[in-house]
Amino acid sequence: IDWRRVKSVLMLCTISDVYKMVRRYEDSKALLLLAYEKRPGSRMIIYALTELCIKLGDVVQAWEYYKEFCQTAPEDNRKYILLYKIYVAQDVSLEEQIKVLETLKEKEYTERWAYELAYLYHRMGLGEKCVEECDEIILWFGEGRFVRKAMELKMLHKPLTAKQQALYNGERQLEAETGET
Repeated sequence: IDWRRVKSVLMLCTISDVYKMVRRYEDSKALLLLAYEKRPGSRMIIYALTELCIKLGDVVQAWEYYKEFCQTAPEDNRKYILLYKIYVAQDVSLEEQIKVLETLKEKEYTERWAYELAYLYHRMGLGEKCVEECDEIILWFGEGRFVRKAMELKMLHKPLTAKQQALYNGERQLEAETGET
């Protein structure tokens, strides 16, 4: 298929996502670049290009797209997610990675990135901070994949409360009944 003839930016982005799902990152990036030519300055496209460059190991290009994303969408909290992913790709110190996720937590509290922060505390040997973060995740979100992971992470440092243990046991039983992991 000659993708240059496709006029729909949305179609190019959709096919790019499909390529990304099957790990054809170069093809995915090529389609995003075509979409970018048709709609320069689209923060969705710039964000996706930044992520793809990180996956492809092209951190220099990822930094360029990251800077453009920050200029295009200075109030978008996803800039912290991109910065964190770049830091991970560059093996930046855990302290710096933690600072980025703490800033993100102040702006927008989501279970995935809260869990990632708790895990970084664990890796740094900050058991008490890890437990506090895990407790916060359990309190705020109550159930789900990252809540379960937070409970398991907390148990490495401190036992769950009776209420947390009951919730954990209930989720484990539900998994066994439904065959989910």
